[in-house]
Amino acid sequence: MSSHHHVPPTSTTNPMWLAHHPPEHLERCVRLGGHHVCRRCAVLYPIAVLTAIAVVVLDPPQDLMVLALWVLPVPVVLEWVAEHLGGWRYSPARQVAVTAVGAPALGVALAWHAVEPFVWAATLPVLVWTTICLLSALAGRLVSGVEEPGWQDRHEAAEDARRQHLERLLAAADARHETAADAARGTAVD
Repeated sequence: MSSHHHVPPTSTTNPMWLAHHPPEHLERCVRLGGHHVCRRCAVLYPIAVLTAIAVVVLDPPQDLMVLALWVLPVPVVLEWVAEHLGGWRYSPARQVAVTAVGAPALGVALAWHAVEPFVWAATLPVLVWTTICLLSALAGRLVSGVEEPGWQDRHEAAEDARRQHLERLLAAADARHETAADAARGTAVD
């Protein structure tokens, strides 16, 4: 499964401007102007907006735009699926690279929708890629913790630690109870 580094929430980690990641996933963010920004979004949206402007200005052939919508997202979708289904660990460098390759497709879709809203040639690839990513994220959630290598050992170790802690608490409570009982017996004898 993906790597999850815990970063304790502090006043320096919140609010997360343009970051939809919770504090325990801040490794997926970059800091800009003292704010956390989702790394993928920081790459995706500037490239997509620049591409959209270029598409509107240059008016490329429709076949080229359709090809871009079907081909350019492949690396980012493969990375997304592999990470969410547990095959790949999170990699900031890989995320940036595949996002930079896929981002122009979003720009093409945005430009096309701006000129011709919800045209099927632009809508269908977006729906297909989005559905694949959504289903892999949901499937990953369903199997996380069950399919992750070593989950049983980690679970057993955590249970043992909890059991030992509970035994220490009970032993301390018993000792306090015995001390109180001894003290009560001592005062009753006097």
